[in-house]
Amino acid sequence: MLGQANPFVDDVQLESTIVALCGCNDPVQMAMMIGWFAACHYREHIQFEEPQFPLLNISGNAGAGKTSLAVQVAMINGIDYTKAEFQNVEVGTMYPLIKFVSSSTTVPRLIEEVNPTQLGQQRYGQIAGILKASWNRAPIQRGRIADREVGISEDRVSAPLVYTSEQTAIMPALRSRSVEVKLQSRSLLNDTYRENYRYVAANRQSLLRLAKAMVTVAMGTSPKALLEIFHSKSDLVHKALPDRPRWGMQTVLTGLHMMMLTMKEFEVAGVEEVQRVLSLTDPAAL
Repeated sequence: MLGQANPFVDDVQLESTIVALCGCNDPVQMAMMIGWFAACHYREHIQFEEPQFPLLNISGNAGAGKTSLAVQVAMINGIDYTKAEFQNVEVGTMYPLIKFVSSSTTVPRLIEEVNPTQLGQQRYGQIAGILKASWNRAPIQRGRIADREVGISEDRVSAPLVYTSEQTAIMPALRSRSVEVKLQSRSLLNDTYRENYRYVAANRQSLLRLAKAMVTVAMGTSPKALLEIFHSKSDLVHKALPDRPRWGMQTVLTGLHMMMLTMKEFEVAGVEEVQRVLSLTDPAAL
């Protein structure tokens, strides 16, 4: 990211890629996904008063494009998951998973195949416990042996986590901590969605320039200023929502707000399309 360029003057490629990204799937689902990833730049700001930050759960049947979309949207965080590692919990072990989720504070960590049927009750419970710990950066204890002595070490789950699954979380405590994006394989039959996805995949490197700009804005934004924006979003969320899902929705709306602010500051066109997708979500009804 340090060597990445900021958006170019009249950056038509970046503008077109952002517009196409917004149109890769159902507008509500894309707004939720883009907003969450954008908010990861401000995780430290959002957790300044209260250590709470939601997970992102992308669920859907096989072939719904869960991982493919996550890989594209993650580019706005400066990480290319076509090259970077992610975790498939159906085949991995617990130790690398714990290290993986403890290796960042703002870069999202992608965890795949969190499916209780395939994992079994005991393993699913262990993985769900690690995922839940991401909400408030709770520590995970594990045994260790050093100098012939047995001890306990702690790895704090510090990274924002996005996990894919074939269904939404079956554990209420995990589900309430997650922003839920639900994809359907039939959406891939939509020619417009397919065309937009192909464009984003071919031009995703341009999103790294947006990522650099968002880092710049995040570094220049105080926690107090960000939290004022965050709390102002409360009025847009349905009053009946419980506290944790409400926090998740405010996080998404804040992410979209800051993404549009960044685009305006760096004179990147396409803000109207992001605003259009946001308007279609009708946040007051969520």
